Amino acid sequence: MRLKILLIAFLISLIPSMCSSAVTYFVTSPGSGDKNGSDWANAMDEAQFRAALSGATSAAGTMYFLGGDTTYTLGGAWGDNTIDGTVLEPIIIAGVTPLVAEPWPNNLCSGTSRPEILAGANNFRLDLNWHIYGLQIETTDTEGLDLDSGQISGCSIYNSSGVAGRYAIYAFSAETYIFDNDLRSTNGFGANIRTNSTFIFNYIHDSRDGIYVTLYTNLIGFNVFDTITEEAILAVENTLTIIYNTIYNANEGIQIDEDEQFIIIRNNIIDNCTSGIVGEAGKPGYNIIMDYNNYSNNVSDTVNISKGPNATSYDPQFTDAAGGDFSPDAESGVTSAAEVMKIPYGMGEQ
Repeated sequence: MRLKILLIAFLISLIPSMCSSAVTYFVTSPGSGDKNGSDWANAMDEAQFRAALSGATSAAGTMYFLGGDTTYTLGGAWGDNTIDGTVLEPIIIAGVTPLVAEPWPNNLCSGTSRPEILAGANNFRLDLNWHIYGLQIETTDTEGLDLDSGQISGCSIYNSSGVAGRYAIYAFSAETYIFDNDLRSTNGFGANIRTNSTFIFNYIHDSRDGIYVTLYTNLIGFNVFDTITEEAILAVENTLTIIYNTIYNANEGIQIDEDEQFIIIRNNIIDNCTSGIVGEAGKPGYNIIMDYNNYSNNVSDTVNISKGPNATSYDPQFTDAAGGDFSPDAESGVTSAAEVMKIPYGMGEQ
């Protein structure tokens, strides 16, 4: 867990300190006072916040604080695809403890205290350099939380649509850091990412598919994939590093399309899957470096690809897989094979 804390602390350190000139708005579900968002006594309501996200109110450095312990039902689409933050001055939406005068950054919501956003089929679409923290979102929109670039952390996002091909997170355009989230998609992917994105310390579970990764360099590390009907990780035409993940109870742990790829797959625990790692038939796998993974209780550990000379096959004896605790038993032999992870995580905990 120490490595997780250090990595998340590093990513949080990338968030710039907000200068005194940054504009801050406060939001509650019913709103209050004159609803100009200047403080909790005059908080915006959902309709005004929705208008602000796609209007002149949103600009680089703007911060929106959504009061937690309440439900927001979207009356229309949130966001816009033409308003950008900058790397040094992102636009921030954060679920925070309500009525706290200085909620940033020490009063972010977690667990059941997060503001619950019932998006329905309404699009939640944000453009470049937006940061999203501490929200609980339920959506049936095709792309779920659709972010061109920025950060998503400490959120619980569930796409409950029964229609195939839906996403909880769709980060498909530019560099995005996605860390410490709880993701689920009934009939689709927990996330779709590309273009130099980083996906770490997330819990992806009870979904048809885990994560779809395509184009350019990405890091997929230190995640838990739990109960995935199809592929936990689907890698297509990519330069990709897949390390220190725990994949449990999936049809296919990792599926690789080897065309034009350079992939590193090391130090993952793959347990109770039909097929652990699946290569593309007829491709030799020259561009894949794969070794030091632990395979256990799978029908087939690998298909169309070699495990590598240092693969292991210890039973991890997870502490409580059914309850979401994937810490390997200290005597199992795989404690050092992957980061010891206990789900639920910090801000992303259920």
